Amino acid sequence: MNTLSRRITTLLVTGVSLIAFQLHAQQPTAEQLKMFQSLPKAQQAALAKQYGVDLNAIQGAGGAPAQISNPNVVIPTAPDSAETVEEDIVEEAAKETTADTKESRNTQMDLQMFGYDLFAGAPTTFAPATDIPVPGEYIVGPGDNINLNLYGKTNSQLTVVVDREGKINVPELGPIHVAGLSFQELKAMMKEEVKQRAIGLSVLTTLGELRSVRIFILGEANRPGSYTVSSLSTITNALFVSGGIKKTGSLRNIQLKRNGQLVSTFDLYDLLLKGDTSDDVRVLPGDVIFVPPVGKTVGIGGEVKRSAIFELKEETTFADLVQLSGGFLPTTYLPATKVNRIDTTGQRTILDLDLSDSANLQRSLNNGDLVRVFSILDSLEDVVTVAGHVYRPGNYAFNDGMHVGDILADIKDVLPNVDLSYALIRRETPVNREIYFEQFALRDVFAGQTVALAPRDKVVVFANDGERDALIADDIARLRGQTMLNEPAKVVSVVGPVKQPGSYPLMQGMSVKQLLQAAGNLTLTAEEEYAVIIRRNAQRDVEVVTLNLSDDALLATSLQAEDQLYVFGKDQDRADTLAPVMSQLADQATKELENQLITISGEVRFPGTYPYSKDMTIPEIVLAAGGLTESAYLEEIEISRFFTDKSSIASRNTYQVNLGAELSDPKTKLQAKDVIQVRRIPQWYEDQYIELGGEFVFPGRYLVKDGESLRSVIERAGGFTHLAYPGAAVFMRDSVKDKNVEELARLEKVLEKQIEIALAAKAMSATLGVQTASPDKDKIANLIQGDDMDGLGRVAIDLTAQVSGQNSPIEVFPNDKLFVPRKPATVQILGEVQMNSAHVFNGDLSLSDYLALAGGTTQFADESGIYVIRADGRVVTPNSWFSYTNSDIQAGDTIVVPLDVNLRDGLGLWQQVTQIIYNSAVAVAAIRGL
Repeated sequence: MNTLSRRITTLLVTGVSLIAFQLHAQQPTAEQLKMFQSLPKAQQAALAKQYGVDLNAIQGAGGAPAQISNPNVVIPTAPDSAETVEEDIVEEAAKETTADTKESRNTQMDLQMFGYDLFAGAPTTFAPATDIPVPGEYIVGPGDNINLNLYGKTNSQLTVVVDREGKINVPELGPIHVAGLSFQELKAMMKEEVKQRAIGLSVLTTLGELRSVRIFILGEANRPGSYTVSSLSTITNALFVSGGIKKTGSLRNIQLKRNGQLVSTFDLYDLLLKGDTSDDVRVLPGDVIFVPPVGKTVGIGGEVKRSAIFELKEETTFADLVQLSGGFLPTTYLPATKVNRIDTTGQRTILDLDLSDSANLQRSLNNGDLVRVFSILDSLEDVVTVAGHVYRPGNYAFNDGMHVGDILADIKDVLPNVDLSYALIRRETPVNREIYFEQFALRDVFAGQTVALAPRDKVVVFANDGERDALIADDIARLRGQTMLNEPAKVVSVVGPVKQPGSYPLMQGMSVKQLLQAAGNLTLTAEEEYAVIIRRNAQRDVEVVTLNLSDDALLATSLQAEDQLYVFGKDQDRADTLAPVMSQLADQATKELENQLITISGEVRFPGTYPYSKDMTIPEIVLAAGGLTESAYLEEIEISRFFTDKSSIASRNTYQVNLGAELSDPKTKLQAKDVIQVRRIPQWYEDQYIELGGEFVFPGRYLVKDGESLRSVIERAGGFTHLAYPGAAVFMRDSVKDKNVEELARLEKVLEKQIEIALAAKAMSATLGVQTASPDKDKIANLIQGDDMDGLGRVAIDLTAQVSGQNSPIEVFPNDKLFVPRKPATVQILGEVQMNSAHVFNGDLSLSDYLALAGGTTQFADESGIYVIRADGRVVTPNSWFSYTNSDIQAGDTIVVPLDVNLRDGLGLWQQVTQIIYNSAVAVAAIRGL
């Protein structure tokens, strides 16, 4: 064998020896470690894997001692983040609610078996723990490592292993039998042996790595079987290794058997409830831990400290069960305890027990009993609650003779900007605890008035500018909820310009004034002379009451349950606000109940239809409509009245009354379905303006009178400047624009229809692709919806003839616009030419010359239909375009080459559309050029 082969063989033998040392927990020599570490990494890993050892431990053996790690026997569960029962009690007590709550006796309890969550987790390794402190009574046996620290005249450290015969071999001392000794006895013996045999030396004896033992865990364990555990392991340690106990297994009768004999019985409840481990003995090799099936069980839940299902052992009474559960909570209501039991016939039944009676606590339990312990009510008694705009809101203890001043003595007890005129007390009736309200004023309380309080009263204080709905929203909902089927809720509401609109409790004798006080009163924008109350009568039909809020007598009007007060702004359209009410009035009209609506039109601020109120007068309907306009005619109004016998006759009669007289002394009583027409003063006209722009001496907006001529307004504007070109004037009128828009819309629909017909015809004949005509529709939409719409409404006029008086004068109308540009220097070419463009005017060029400048006409051009739009808007159509001479084209002209409609399936309307669009485009171009 050559040198290289011998070296390889030596290294392999060394590696195997090193691994063998590792397996037997012996410390390899430095030379062996050095030889093993000289092997290639791959060989080291292969050897370690083959013999199942930790390569990192071997590699670290030559340096500092590897730190002993305790393997995780089970995976721990996350800590329970749920609140404890005691925390729940504190939280509920902190709420200090006076609200009535209910606790159902039929709610199913969610109970868990007690104690089994101790084993939550799963085993990750069966390796024995190496850092458990060794007790003095530990029995030394084969496989234990004993560390001997000799000191004195020489110092040395030895680790010896107890062999199969129970001996250790100590240099200079020889073999010593140690098996069967306790650790305490071992230390004493070694001390005496060294003292007798090695003069001048002393010894410190400790235990190193301990032996492992093999045991059996059987029965209702989660993973029954054979396990290797530390020799220090107890019954509970072993149970953890096996994953714990099934819920079908007993926690109270865990048996330890040795050589077929019962050695010990362990009750895990002693550990869980008392912390007692006296019966948790250590296991020895070959021991059997047997978990029998669970015994009798009972459950208890509700107001106890530990709600769970418990296994019974020696417990037989309800008192024993309460002790297992940790006792009752302070919130327990013992007289209402319920027991769900299976009787001797196998039927479920219910027992009601008063566990405050000691005799009941001594009653016997049955297997399968389920005990529910109820709590006291959460609501507080004998308290007074203060809420709202105060410094110290909350609950106060009630005392006999207590009044509001005892809690809110002066202004220092309330926050700034408090409402001193309106506060509430919510009270409960003693019989059924239905709530009702009483109103008082803090101003009176601070002045010494006594406002008595009762238990469970709630005092609500408001701010002048705070939201009040939130403070009483729950109480308003409770008022609505406690009503009977056909009984209206004792709630009223206010809508409109008040500081705090919303719903408020109705109190005995409450008036409109008090409701306004509750809502913080009117704002500055509120209309005082007209308001309405919407209410329902005994038949639940809607009725309307008209009010004048500036009238103290009407402010004293009593409110009824579910009344709605509508307040309006001075500039508010009342018809829009009252639209839902009027819809209800119209819907409820029948043969017996006529339509309760009335209409006013003409010279009022807000004409429209309004709810009719009984005995309504002309001033009231005028106020409902916001009052008269400035132009209202006071001498006469027209009333149209409907009459019917509700059988076969219906008619409408019209008559006139003096409006001025009715406003000062109303005598006419209006009726439902009346129509009132307020006329305008004859010859009354509002201010009318027209606009002059461009080359005027004084351009701008001018107030015009009825029938005034355009020439007159131009003279008032100082006439034209020297740069003005009247021949290109653009005159716009709203009425013409409206007609243009209507005509374009009509033509668009007609064209769309014609295109659809043409497409259908082509598709049927299959002589031409369908897509050839589809662009027409898009082109129409693009033209009609484009910016050129701004130029619609142009009227072609001869402005020079108007100013000189040669033509009939043009009467101006409101919003007319006249724009006079400077003299144009270009000629535009639009339509079916190669390039829509504008060119500098040249008097020597003819129509054909300008068309040539635009690249000529396209194949779709209708050359016979070419026309010219003059700068003043007039359209000139030549007999033939090539006959136009150079004198026929003028500066500012627009040459339009239309589409050949014969190529577009006879859509002749297309030419009308494009002519309107082109005219508007020319107008826009002229205006933008100013």
